[in-house]
Amino acid sequence: MTDDSHDLIGAYAMDALNADEAAAFELHLLTCPTCRDELVDLRESLADLAGSYEVEPPAALRGAVLGAVANLAAAPTHASTAGPEAPTSVQAEVPPNGPSCPDDEPARDDSSETLATVTPLPRRSAGPAHRSRWQVLVAAAVALIAVLGISVWQPWVQRTVTAADVLASSDAVRASGQAVGGGTVTVVRSNRLGRAVLVTDALPDAPSEKVRQAWIMRPDGTFVSGGLIPSGVSLTILLEGDARDAKGAGVSLEPPGGSAQPSDVLVVVGL
Repeated sequence: MTDDSHDLIGAYAMDALNADEAAAFELHLLTCPTCRDELVDLRESLADLAGSYEVEPPAALRGAVLGAVANLAAAPTHASTAGPEAPTSVQAEVPPNGPSCPDDEPARDDSSETLATVTPLPRRSAGPAHRSRWQVLVAAAVALIAVLGISVWQPWVQRTVTAADVLASSDAVRASGQAVGGGTVTVVRSNRLGRAVLVTDALPDAPSEKVRQAWIMRPDGTFVSGGLIPSGVSLTILLEGDARDAKGAGVSLEPPGGSAQPSDVLVVVGL
């Protein structure tokens, strides 16, 4: 890319570049620490904006909402004037000596039982006056939100790690290697993010009946699949799986659908 490549950093941070422009800019990131540092700042700013936002209400909304609240608060409550419902008396049978335990209950003498009167407490109902007070409170809350604007915190928003995040990470380590048959493969890993990126430059497409597969090399030297590589000679790929403490990555040719372990290895790049 030209010396003006860094001018594309804003568009790249917002995913506004097409696939070819993005791939070219990612190659530029590999050799430009200034752009990597600036990309980190831009990504952090965008993440902060994704967590909260403000909405400016229309100018006329303030008066309209406050007027509606005032009218609602001043409206008559239409409370009932009939007074509380008279309590109903209930007669219950009570033995003359009070209640007794079931285990030693004496034989009942119906002639000696008396009747006691139990008067229940009057029930409190949520009448029109009670509902009106809640309506005023709800309307006032709506008015406050509408007049002051809305600021919403979204703790559930967690931005997915991207290839750009790994390339621009402050702890990123990178290494490159030449592939069999031509082309260069660069591996970039961030332990902080736990991910790795594979950047291919002029890497030939897989022959017929074969696919290219990426691999992550574990600390013990074994390999785990990093996913299939789509067609294209110059790509930037966020590898699948946890790359924390990975010792390198590689590319191989495999049967369609991929393999559990690499067979026809094109390149292995150590970190």
